[in-house]
Amino acid sequence: MTKIWIADIQALGLKLDELLQALPPEDREKALRYRRAEDQLRCAAGRTMIRALAAEAGMPKAQLMFSAYGKPAFADGKPQFNLSHSGNWVALAAGDAPLGIDVEKRETFDWESVSCFFTERERESIRADREPLRRFYRLWTMKEAFAKEEGRGLSLFEEETIEMDCAQGKIAYQGKLLFLQTWETPEYTLSFCGEEAARAPHRIIAEEWPALG
Repeated sequence: MTKIWIADIQALGLKLDELLQALPPEDREKALRYRRAEDQLRCAAGRTMIRALAAEAGMPKAQLMFSAYGKPAFADGKPQFNLSHSGNWVALAAGDAPLGIDVEKRETFDWESVSCFFTERERESIRADREPLRRFYRLWTMKEAFAKEEGRGLSLFEEETIEMDCAQGKIAYQGKLLFLQTWETPEYTLSFCGEEAARAPHRIIAEEWPALG
């Protein structure tokens, strides 16, 4: 069964220096490429979760490889995983089949500026919704999760007509059936896409960090 873990960086009181000390050199370098301290912290927290997943799978020194679109994977391909972060949240999904996850902190902005990634029906559904921004983030995170499951970028939606259905919970694509799941809090939207349904997200608390439950 696919699992999802979420960590609230602020609530856990994570410190960048402490995370960097526990990470291998390539992960430290990756985190420090970011210019802003908050981005460095999110990256370091995400890499710590990935390393904890590798250790749990019995391969603490597993090498990471990256697709042409930047999707990370363990060199031997198992377990499959995907990572996303936004605001104070870092989310990790892992399972036996390809998957994608996306978390977004809902903030007010002109969503029409990215309307090229939506079909006309999707755009109309956002405009007609009582809470258009919330509808937008549901569809947006589903699209991100789907594109990441496919190992592609959002340009996929400019090349093909693929509609997201918030109510359906599944999507048929290239001969396979994918699950689409979304969870919300007052501030965040989290979506998952994969060949297997995921359990409800497990929140990491301080006593568990970074054991991943």
